[in-house]
Amino acid sequence: MLDWGIVRWMEELDVAETFRDRHLSHWDTIIERMTGPDYRGDGSRSSGDPENFVHQYMALILPRLVYDNPRIRVSSRTPMEHMIFGKQIQAAINSWCKTTRLRDTLQRIATDMLAAYGVGMVVNEPMPSMRQADGDTPWLPRLYRVDPHDFIIDPQARHVEDARYMCHEYRCDREDLLDRADEEEGWDEAAIEEAAGYTENDIDEFGGGRVGPDRDQLTVYEIWVPELRGEEEILDEALDTDLHSGTILTIIRGQARGDEPAAFGFARKPRAYYGSRNGPYQVFGCYTVPNDPYPLSPIVPLLPQIADLNDHLRSMTHSASCYKRIIATDSRNQKLANDIRDREDLTVVMVDGLDPSQIVPIELGGITPQQVNYAGLTQDRLDRVSGIHDAMRGNITGTATATEINV
Repeated sequence: MLDWGIVRWMEELDVAETFRDRHLSHWDTIIERMTGPDYRGDGSRSSGDPENFVHQYMALILPRLVYDNPRIRVSSRTPMEHMIFGKQIQAAINSWCKTTRLRDTLQRIATDMLAAYGVGMVVNEPMPSMRQADGDTPWLPRLYRVDPHDFIIDPQARHVEDARYMCHEYRCDREDLLDRADEEEGWDEAAIEEAAGYTENDIDEFGGGRVGPDRDQLTVYEIWVPELRGEEEILDEALDTDLHSGTILTIIRGQARGDEPAAFGFARKPRAYYGSRNGPYQVFGCYTVPNDPYPLSPIVPLLPQIADLNDHLRSMTHSASCYKRIIATDSRNQKLANDIRDREDLTVVMVDGLDPSQIVPIELGGITPQQVNYAGLTQDRLDRVSGIHDAMRGNITGTATATEINV
């Protein structure tokens, strides 16, 4: 039973964050490759990929994942008189998807999934800490996108379904937390007021040098522990209602100051989670890794091949830029050298007693056939492993079979 004290929980979360960060060590690399050098950099050609495969992959796959989603269809296996209720439920769910802008959220989650893994969190009320409420009817269930850097899975779990706890963290203004404490029961106002906030000299949370003025923010951890049972779950078992699944713990953490450690504590009394047995989080991933709870992105295994292809394309670019074509002539015929140098293209030059051996074209540098062949091999290998082919790129000549063109 994970009925731990605050010190044990903070030790556990520190280990879990370190384990999570190992799975996100490639994040910045993928983002930089996708956006190119001109998005947030100086636009240096040497820092970009000649073949921006990551952007190409995102552009081809994302529309196939979420462009037409979600579309909900409800059918019934019961007698025909129940079909009308299925149509009503279908209309209600599709209306909810539109009202809560579910497609926009899924696009963000799908992008995270292709770069690393996506995390969605379902709650039964809008959360100001996540984003503003949508539309005129805010009190509806919401699906929120959780940043992969703010999500934690039990590091000792061998699969996400085996996790003994999952958690997400967010940063919130101290004033907003105190306002929530006034409106909601169970908050510890003293812990909120005593925790030290972050300043402009603290960590750069989002990267890219985006530190700014002090906002007096605190870090809040929401931990879902499925095996912790509160009074509500005991009552569920007695009444056979099965409405609650596990307990949510709320921990607040402030920034360390000098020799003083970071201040932390339970900011709220444990509360029962009202929802699915699988918890409030849905982890989206393309591939399962044996004995590891974090899914695998389809781009991460391709990074060595992407780097190999671009390294050789850069070499070809350098070779092409070093290409020279010069003409050697007899040093005793100065007039001939001047005519070749000064005349425009396709100009007829009259030369008395021209000896072809006095004019020798010389080519240096340039791209070699070996470079072209190897670059083609690496491109074909990357396309084969990634599943990206000419049909997906729209490169159809029309000379293939009708079935191939249709595919």
